Amino acid sequence: MTHSTSASRVSVSSGIPAPRHVTDTASAATRHLCAGAYIDPAFRRASLREVYYQSGRMVAPSYGFDLPAVLQHCLRARNIALARDIVLLGVLFFLAILAPLAFFLVFAVLWSVYFAVEVWRVLIDAARRLGSDDPIGAGAVLARLAYLGLRFVVAYVLSLIVTGFVLALTSVAYGGGAGPFGALTGGGVSEQALRTQLVGSVFAMLLVFGIPTTANVVNQIQVDGLAPGRSPGGTASSDRFAEINFQLRGNQIVYSGFWPFVGSGDLVTRWSFAQRLMRAPEDPLGGHESEASREFTTPPFTAHEVLDTIRWHLTSLSHETAPERRVPGLTVQDKIFVAGTELSYLVPHASSETVAQVIRDPTAPRRHFLVCQVESWRGELVTTVYVHVAVQGKLLYIELVGTALPPCDPRYRVIDQVGGTGPVAYARAIGSGLVRTPQFVIGAIGNIVRSTFDVVVGSLSRPALAADRAVTHGYDFGARTSVRDLGSALDTRDYLQNQDFDKYHQVIERRVLAAVLDFLASRGVDTAEFTDQAQHILNIGAVHHGKGDIKIDGPGVGTVHHSGREGRK
Repeated sequence: MTHSTSASRVSVSSGIPAPRHVTDTASAATRHLCAGAYIDPAFRRASLREVYYQSGRMVAPSYGFDLPAVLQHCLRARNIALARDIVLLGVLFFLAILAPLAFFLVFAVLWSVYFAVEVWRVLIDAARRLGSDDPIGAGAVLARLAYLGLRFVVAYVLSLIVTGFVLALTSVAYGGGAGPFGALTGGGVSEQALRTQLVGSVFAMLLVFGIPTTANVVNQIQVDGLAPGRSPGGTASSDRFAEINFQLRGNQIVYSGFWPFVGSGDLVTRWSFAQRLMRAPEDPLGGHESEASREFTTPPFTAHEVLDTIRWHLTSLSHETAPERRVPGLTVQDKIFVAGTELSYLVPHASSETVAQVIRDPTAPRRHFLVCQVESWRGELVTTVYVHVAVQGKLLYIELVGTALPPCDPRYRVIDQVGGTGPVAYARAIGSGLVRTPQFVIGAIGNIVRSTFDVVVGSLSRPALAADRAVTHGYDFGARTSVRDLGSALDTRDYLQNQDFDKYHQVIERRVLAAVLDFLASRGVDTAEFTDQAQHILNIGAVHHGKGDIKIDGPGVGTVHHSGREGRK
């Protein structure tokens, strides 16, 4: 660290423009999350329920991906699933009324397929356990198989009874006087009528199994459009998407709950300390000058000036031409963070005067952070360092919080794999549609009810585009989670990704400490205490143990165990 900082560097108006934060619509993270809308129904439902239909809440920041594009694909995938389920239930309903025999045969085949798939899964799970160290009990496996068999028998008996009563009610259409089970045994039914029933049963079976298969193929067409080198496409023009885009361009983050840095991933490091503002001793070799006499009566600088210095030093790294001096993709932005319970107006933009006031007097619920962020691996990784500076009580307080946003769920990366798109993928989609048809039938009603409920509740929410954005103070209107948090993997998939997280955190951290040290020296402040604190942080300040457990030691720093992804499913 050096102590040569010119006063001219303290101003933001140094000629270096702040880099504009641009989210690449075709980034890897955007494509993966869009694919997740078709691959993972739970992710799709959570994204729509927690973000799109929450018009009465603020939207969390979207780091490394295009939020409107992902939500557009979530809506499209939801509509495909809804159409599939509505048509399926409609076909089964009309079969039960107009062709009870066909309904029974279709039901029998559906239940047989479901039973066979479940038995296969039990056997595969048992085989997997046999090949690993996991304990396996023969009794447990047999009990699961017996339970499936009992369900199989009960379902058949109930289907016979239901079909018999339906036949009894429609016996006139089949010759009359045939009795409840006459059509099943052929009694009282002409050969032509029975042949018609059987042919209709085959047609109905093809129709029932063809509907989910067709939906799977349509989903695969959408997924193919997300392969590398392709763009997810634009979003529909609507008030909700206009509002989302408006909020994403804001500089005020409104959060819900404990964690203010929603959407930025997991906490990986945190430290803070307070630096006393004292003049450097006149006699470097010692003397009888007291520390109290060296303390500045009035702070020799403002928090805004310190932030300007840090911003200049970090921003310049993104504009360097030499690779050894440049940090590609580094952006530095001023953000205001406020809890959703502390607002009277849902406004995502804070004026420059408001930002300056929050920096100068950080005692209100609003807090200012300098958000230093690096997007890498085509948006898969987002490294964020939040820097808070305050001058209070004749002290300089500095806090640094580092977060890491890991890649998307590995299931969504199928679009980047050989066979994830193209003929092999279509064959897999057809096979999956045939095998999973019973599951789609079982979950159809629940899916329709949930989707309808979300749409109704979303339409009843307070219109966020209203000219009057006033809300009742005290209620929580903050963002609870982000789409990226909902679709993130639990860990990185590559050692080099861990290396990048660590590298960018250390680069930003060291540049912040160096910038502040040079600034203090240029203002005549004794830097001995700051140097001791900085060396302690750099040497033993943060130790990462495994996944999610962070231990941070040092003066003024406690032990932290926290993840920013409470909203994950």
